[in-house]
Formats: sequence, structure tokens, C-alpha cells
Amino acid sequence: MQILHIDLRLIDGSYADLRYGWENPNAFESRRLPLAEIQDLIDLMEVDYYLDRRLALPEDYVKTGRRLYAWLDGSDRWLAQRLDSAKAGVVLAIATSGRLSHLPWEVLHDGSSFLVARAYPVLVPVRWQGEALSWCDRPIPNRPLQTLFMATSPEGVTPVLSFEAEEGRILEATKKQPLTLTVEESGCLDELENLVASYDPSYFDVVHLTGHADIANGEPLFITESETGNRLDSTPQDIAKALQFRFPSLLFLSGCRTGQSRRGGEVLSMAATLLNLGAKAVLGWARPVLDTDGILAAEKLYAALAAARALPEALALTYQAMIAEEAQDWHLLRLYVTGALSKNLVTPMKTRGRQPVRKASMASEFLDVEKRVKVPTRGSFIGRRRPLQNCLRALQDPDRTGVLLHGMGGLGKSSLAARLCDRLPDFERVIWFGPLDEAGLLNRLAEPVKDRDLRQRLQDSNEDLKYRLLALFEAKTGPTFLLVLDDFEANLEAESLRQVKAPVAKVLGALLWAIESVQMGHKVLITCRYDFDFTGLATVYKQPLAGLKDADLQKKCQQLWAFGQKSVIEEGLRNRAIALADRNPRLLEWLNRVLQEPSALSLGEVLDALEGERQVELREKVLAQALLAQIDEPMRAMLTRARVYELPVPKAAIVAVCGDMADVDSLMGKAVALGLLEQSPDESLRVPRVLSLDLIEDEELAVQAAKSLYQIWWEEAESPSEVQVLEIYRLAILEKTEEIAANITTALANQGKAAILHQLAGLKTQQGDVEGAITFYQQSLEIEERIGNAQDKATTLHQLADLKAQQGDVEGAIAFYQQSLEMTERIGNAQDKATTLHQLAGLKAQQGDVVGAIALYQQSLEIQEQIGNAQGKAATLHRLADLKAQQGDVEGEIALYQKSLEIQEQIGDAQGKAATLHQLATLKAQQGDVEGAIALFQQSLEIQEQIGNAQGKATTLGMLGQLLADQKGDVDTAIPYLQESLAIFQRIGSPNAQIAQDILDRIER
Repeated sequence: MQILHIDLRLIDGSYADLRYGWENPNAFESRRLPLAEIQDLIDLMEVDYYLDRRLALPEDYVKTGRRLYAWLDGSDRWLAQRLDSAKAGVVLAIATSGRLSHLPWEVLHDGSSFLVARAYPVLVPVRWQGEALSWCDRPIPNRPLQTLFMATSPEGVTPVLSFEAEEGRILEATKKQPLTLTVEESGCLDELENLVASYDPSYFDVVHLTGHADIANGEPLFITESETGNRLDSTPQDIAKALQFRFPSLLFLSGCRTGQSRRGGEVLSMAATLLNLGAKAVLGWARPVLDTDGILAAEKLYAALAAARALPEALALTYQAMIAEEAQDWHLLRLYVTGALSKNLVTPMKTRGRQPVRKASMASEFLDVEKRVKVPTRGSFIGRRRPLQNCLRALQDPDRTGVLLHGMGGLGKSSLAARLCDRLPDFERVIWFGPLDEAGLLNRLAEPVKDRDLRQRLQDSNEDLKYRLLALFEAKTGPTFLLVLDDFEANLEAESLRQVKAPVAKVLGALLWAIESVQMGHKVLITCRYDFDFTGLATVYKQPLAGLKDADLQKKCQQLWAFGQKSVIEEGLRNRAIALADRNPRLLEWLNRVLQEPSALSLGEVLDALEGERQVELREKVLAQALLAQIDEPMRAMLTRARVYELPVPKAAIVAVCGDMADVDSLMGKAVALGLLEQSPDESLRVPRVLSLDLIEDEELAVQAAKSLYQIWWEEAESPSEVQVLEIYRLAILEKTEEIAANITTALANQGKAAILHQLAGLKTQQGDVEGAITFYQQSLEIEERIGNAQDKATTLHQLADLKAQQGDVEGAIAFYQQSLEMTERIGNAQDKATTLHQLAGLKAQQGDVVGAIALYQQSLEIQEQIGNAQGKAATLHRLADLKAQQGDVEGEIALYQKSLEIQEQIGDAQGKAATLHQLATLKAQQGDVEGAIALFQQSLEIQEQIGNAQGKATTLGMLGQLLADQKGDVDTAIPYLQESLAIFQRIGSPNAQIAQDILDRIER
């Protein structure tokens, strides 16, 4: 590919100095371009491109691209001539300054197509900094593409991105031209720095960071994780520090706004800043991007790079593929480059002597008793981020011998072990399933040993086993061993599930002793239903597993037909099935199959059976008979009393409800070890509902439980969560002792009083007493501020703003909405933030600030898309269409109404669809398209009749009648429409009746 340089520099605000030419900067030509020709485009970019998310339509991009191209090309068509003369592909290297850098050069359009869409010659714009670009002449490594992938997903940051799907799609796209994908699991830049430093400086060709990014206080940041998984906002300088002296050929910052400059282009983007800090090439996104489009871009880009395409070629193919698949965000992908451009990052797959690719996944090595793969592939595995991070740290810790994963059946222990194997490719992984025997293990370990004497020594039964293993581990060259002992419960005594069988104890003891003694980095990874007793486990990290929750549970459900977005099963039945599964992945998968099986029974009857007589079958999927035998009477009594809690609770709360039971701590320890109590990462405990335990209807038990949680979560905690407060309240209302009820009510007085005041305010609003409602809301707000209830405070502020708006106090309403917005941003409530932005936009429009209103509606729309709020998105599109109308942009208004209509059809919003069809019909009539308007009015009318909307029906009938009479002159057909419209208005007592009468009189005359 040839490199055509375009260097644009602002002169005095009136002109841009253009220098252009091929690779030789001494041969560059120059001219001046008047800014007046595109000044309006520069001014509008902030709203119509960077804030106008998803509303700038494809035809708008074409218009913008054609104007930019025509401005560059000039009257003498220098650009067209050079592009037409190019025999090979062209890299259009564009260097800009100031506000020119804010322009979307990626949408350059020559009148026939976007430049990036041209198949021959291939054309791709890149953003160039520094000296003139040239092609890098370094030797091309004869190996597969080596990519480092790091997703960041801190606690509390929403929405949680589908980073597992992104990894899986990359691997699937490169299946025929494989790459080596190394994953840094922590999301922490310090860990990234450590990982990169562990390899040769040129080892990684690409570093891919995926996660949330933003621009805050005018500065770009990438939201990464601390060592404990909490949010840590990282600057470009932080990223550069992690990669200093080891920048790859390409750094892909797959996060929102990483390729967007600020202040109209005056301040560099994160991607451009990283070039100044040592990076060679950086990909970023120019504004918020759909998760699905980000994944698609990664998939297409790495498929091309792994197939030995040059970086510009790979980017061009990515653009083309995204355009072909109608990805809305294709033009937001920006490549920033400096210095020498990389050609092929690696050699083609069939090159002689090329290094073989590393096996992508160990999933196929994890087999059940029937030798079938029992774990998900690398691409379909989801969740378990914190346990995965904990285990990886332990397996990389020189003071740890290994890891024990334990928990109830079906929670995904083997799946997590397979992922750990994938994440640790530098080990030689040996997987052993089920019963462990000395001869079999020695044979497996001897397989890769080339030294005949060492193999014979391993088989010499005259020498103690631990010394034979020690000799093997000391003599091992190359990768160290990761020994995976999967389903280890088969090696435990049936009578005491925490005791290892005698023959196995000898083998396991020798293995752990040898690994610890040699201290060469060999590790053991054990999966077991039970946390068993064994002295050799002293240096083994133990990781309990609990059921899936929150985003992990949602992702798992989305993978399954019965529970996903396209499920045809009624929502109530889906929720019952999910509750039956009790967050257990295996049960979710089993119920998914059950609900798809042909049956004479209805799905409701199937679930009734599963909740009744077939519950034993349900439990057998995750509970072994040997485990049930361990539930003696004291254990059952403790579990039954602990079952009063629905949430995971601290150990002290379980002790409190067990009264004077003996050895409660011991019983809890045994229950956790056996998986009869789920243990969360914060060590809180919960009784799985899959256990067959009777629910005690004991008022005193509920009293004690409520008291205990009140003390732990209310009095001793800094700020209880909403779900914790609700659990206290649920327990408090279960008991009926007046004295205790009074105590609990007093304990929750502030919280309850605020809620009551909020309800009273709502009643006052319904009664039309706005001032009374405001008074109650303000009293509620005072309490919420005092007790630090951020969520309720944000809601109350929003309600106050609504009331102020009703009173016509626009400034007061805006002030309250802005306060509410600050609170929702702080607590990460995306839904409420979108709603508040929508309301603020309406007030801005009311004040005549159309540009400001559009910007706020765009922000609201962006959030609604991220969280999947289709109804909110449709409503916002509708309001934006109204604003386009105010700007005189009828075509834009129609396009937005059509987008809103598409969503309303998808979600079955009949009333919204009828209203939008009505608006579209009105616009068609204004444009003179009478037949089109009549057809749309008729569609709207049919829906109004179906849903019984008398007011809407009458309005549409009136519009149809006027259109037929005034535009088509068909008075005979028009009059019945108008008469019916009048009759409806009169029946419902609408003030429009008089208007309808006047119109009818006029037409009849």
C-alpha cells in the first residue's frame, strides 16, 4: 500500500494550510483551503456527531463525508486524481491540528462510496502524528499473532460488558488462522505491567484493553481495577507506565471515547496522547460505542491480522465488514499512528518453519465418566471473575502449592479449573479425573519424560514415592507442571466426606510434599465438592464457590434458550424456573432442556411437578446421596434455622438464630466444607434452597433474625444496602409480638418515615395538591440526606423536579434534576440517569435551547441503548424527532420517527406505535405525499381502535377527513370520518368537539 500524506494546519481562523504528497516529505505540495466552506460542519460536530449518538443517520454521514472530501479535493480535483492513479491500496495519512482534528475523516466519501468501502484499491484513513510515515522494515517474526487481552470490570461499575463473548468471538474468528491469545485476568494495570515484563519486549504484537472509558473534567480515563477489584480511574500516563519500553505494534483501547479529542479538538484524545508517550499505533473509539459493535470490530480486525494482513489492510477490512453487517458505529473506530507503519505483524500460516500455535483451550481435556467434554468452551464460559482472579494470584504465588476449588455440584468447579488452565499456558498441564492411583499417575507424568533412566526411576517401587516425584520435579526441563485433580470427591471416604482414602492419602501427600520441597513452581489444582481435611493442604489456597448472581446470572440466562431475550416462555414461568435453579448453573442448563422437551403437560404443570413430586430429581442433579447422609439431626437443625435468611448473612447472624445449640461454629464449618452452606467472597453464608429443609414458622426465630441483622447491618455497618434493609424489614414483619415490632419499627424509623413521607407526597400529587406534595418530599429528602440513602434521595429530587416543572418553575425544576443527576451518576443507576437526562432535555427545549436539548436527549439515548431500555429509547427518539422538526429538518424528523417505530413494533408498544404513525402521516401530508399520509393514518387508526384509545381515534379520524377533503377533494368520503370524529369527541366530553364541528361545517359547505 502507498501512503498519501495530508497535513492540515490552521493559519488564522480563516484558512487551513494543506501539504500533501506520497512518502517523500520533500516533494509535498501545498495550498490553502478556506475554512468558511466547512465552518458550519466544524461547529456542528460537537452536537451532530459526538453527542448525537445513534441519531446521525447513514445519509448524514454521507453528506458529511462528501463535504469533507470536496473541501480537500478542491476545484482542481488533486485528491481524486491521486487516488485514481493508485494501483495498490492507499493509506490516507491525515495530520490535523485544533478543531480540524475533531472532524470525522473516517467518513470521507467521494460521491460514489465511503473511501473505506472501496474494495479496489483499498483506501483507509489513519490519523498521523509526528514525522512523515513510512513502512517499518523490521524482520517479520515467523510465528502466529501474539495478542494480550485484558478486560476491566470493577465492582459496582455498570453495565457489565460482555468481555467473555468478546474473547470467544476473537477465538472463533481466528479458528482457521489461529492466534495466541494471552489473557490478563485482573483488569489491573500493575498486574498488566508485571505480565508484560515477564515476556520478551517484542513478544506481544497487540495489547487489547476492553472496558469502560470516559472523559471526566476534560481529561480521558480508562476505568480499570485495583488489586482488590474496585474501580480505579487510569490516565493515558498510567497505561503508558504499564507498557513503557514494551509498547506493542498495536494498542487497541476498546472503550468509549478513547479516540475522541476534547474541547472541539483542542485537547488530544487518549489514543493520540499515548502516541506522544511512546505508543506506535493506537486504535480507539470516537464516542460511546455499542458493546456489540466493539466485539464485531475486534473479531474482524484480529481475523485479518492473524491472517498476516498489514495493519492498514486489516483496518480497511474491519470497516468493510462492519458496513456490510450494518454496524452503526463503524465510523467511530479511529487509528492513530506515528513513525513507521507495520506491514505484516506475522508471517502467513503456511510459511516454512513457522512456529506452531499454542492450543487455545483445555476444555476438551475435561471429561466426564462417559468421556464427554463436561465444561464450556473458552468462548462460552462466563462469570467467576473474582474467584478466577483469586486463584490465579495463588497459582502464581511462590509460597502457595496450589488451589482447591470446592462447592456444591453444578456450580462450575471443573469449568473454572479449565479456565485457569487456559490462563496459565506456560505450565505443562496434566489433568487427572476421578479416583487417583499411584501407577496411573506415574504413567501420566512419565509420558513427556525423554530421559529413560528417569522414567525407570519413576516406576521403581523400591524407592519411596515422594522421592521419585521429587527427582522428576527437579529434573524437569521446560514448563513446570500444573497437575489438575478433577472431581476429587471420588477419593474421599463415603462415611466421612472430609477424609481422604488411605491409598490416595499416600499419593496426594507425596505429590504435595515433592512440589513444596523442590520449589520450582510446580502447582496442583484440585476440584472437589467438599473441603476435605488433609495436612498437606496447609499451603494450598482454598476457593469456595457459590451460586451465580447479578450480571453473571444474567449472562448465563442469556446463553440459554428458555431464559434468553428471545425466549417464548411467559416471564412468570421463566422466573419460577430461575428461582428453582437457585443460581446453580447446572440446574439452569437442566431446566433449560426440560422446558424445551415435548410434553403433554403445560410448562406451568411441569414447574408444578418440579416444585413438588419431581423435586428429588432436581436435587439429584447437584446433591450426592453420600452428602445427604452427612446431614444428621444437629446439622439439619442448624441449616433449618439458618434458612430463615434469604440473603447471604454473616456467621454471627446464623449463630444468633441457633440459640443454645452446641458446637454451632463447628457445624457451620462442616456445612461450608460439604457445600451445605454457600460461602460468598466476603465469607457470608446462605443455605441453598435445593436442600430439602422445612421452613420453620417460628415467630421468635424471625424476631431473633431481625434483631441480629439490625445490629450487624444497621447499627454496626456504615451504610446498609437496600437489599439488606429489605431483608431486615421482611424478617421484622414476619413476627407478631407487638413489643418487638415496636422496637424494629423504631430501629427503622428514619428509613420508614422517609418512605411514608414519600408515599404521602405521592397521594398529595394525585389529589392535585402540589404544594403539599412538595412539602412532604422535602421532609423525606431531609431524612434521606441525614441517613445517607443516596438512591431514595435521587428519586425524591427527581419527584421534586417534576412538581416544579408542573408549577412552571423551569429553573427550579432544572436545579432539582441536576442534583438528582449527580446522585444517580455517583451510585451508578443508569436507568434513573437516563430518565433524568430525558426530563432535563425537555425543559431545555421548553426554554428554546434546542441544541442543548438534543445533547441531553443523546446522552439519555446512549444509556438506554447500553441497558437495553427499548421503550425509553423509542420515547427519546420521538422527542428528538420533534426537535428536528423545530430545526426545519423534515427528513431527519421522519428518519427518527421511523427508528422509534421500529422499536415500538419490536416491543409491542401499540399506543406508541399509533402515535408515531400519526406523526409520520402528518409529515407525509406536509411533503405533499397524500397517498402515503392516508396509508399511515389508516394504520394508526386500526391500532387506536384495537387498543380502545377514543381520543387518539377521534384525532386520527379528523386528520383523515381533512386530508381527503382538502388534498384529494373527496368530500363524500371525508364527511363520514369527520362525523365519527365529532361524535367521539362529544361522547368523551373533549374540548376538541367544537373544533371538529367547525371543520365539518366548513367542509359540508
